[in-house]
Amino acid sequence: MNTSEETTNLMKAMIASAPEIRSIAKNKQAYGYKYATLDSLIDMLRDVLPKHGLWFTQIPTRSEGESVLTTRVFHESGEWLEDRILMTDTELQGKANDTQKLGASITYFRRYVLSSIFGVSADEDVDGNLASKERPQQARPQPTAQKIDSKTYLKKEIQERIDQGATEGSVLEDFASILGTNIIKQVDQMTDDEARIVAISVFNSKKKR
Repeated sequence: MNTSEETTNLMKAMIASAPEIRSIAKNKQAYGYKYATLDSLIDMLRDVLPKHGLWFTQIPTRSEGESVLTTRVFHESGEWLEDRILMTDTELQGKANDTQKLGASITYFRRYVLSSIFGVSADEDVDGNLASKERPQQARPQPTAQKIDSKTYLKKEIQERIDQGATEGSVLEDFASILGTNIIKQVDQMTDDEARIVAISVFNSKKKR
């Protein structure tokens, strides 16, 4: 995952919007699965994100033989975060007369990424059944803090900094600064959204060093 150089306003807005992001009804059924459509997911996000100066774009592209979906979440301040996911190639090659399968595959990956970024529970839908049976893979190996539990990642980060001479208090102050607050919390006291946002910010800061 990539981000703009500054993310303070973006992260504050994502935290503020999190309590308003609700589960969506699995109102369709096919092949034994109940699922929520991409349209219902976007409708729910449309009711929440603009109030906090947030929106997103999703653009599928094909380059060097790979099909990639690029999702960018941006804030009115100009700050952004971007996720690129490799869409299973065999499912996206699609013949000229197989546009329905192609569209269904892209729809599945769009739902998968949006649900992951905004923490919405989403079951595999009929689009997913037309897509690959395998889990989506990140475009080009890019280990991120999201691949492990965010709180576990932050606890390891605290220990690493302590081993380098920092105090636990100073590290937690840094975490609070990322969240734009003066309230110091232990990692276990953070909400899942707070921990995820701090973990992403910490990871990207280390990657830029």
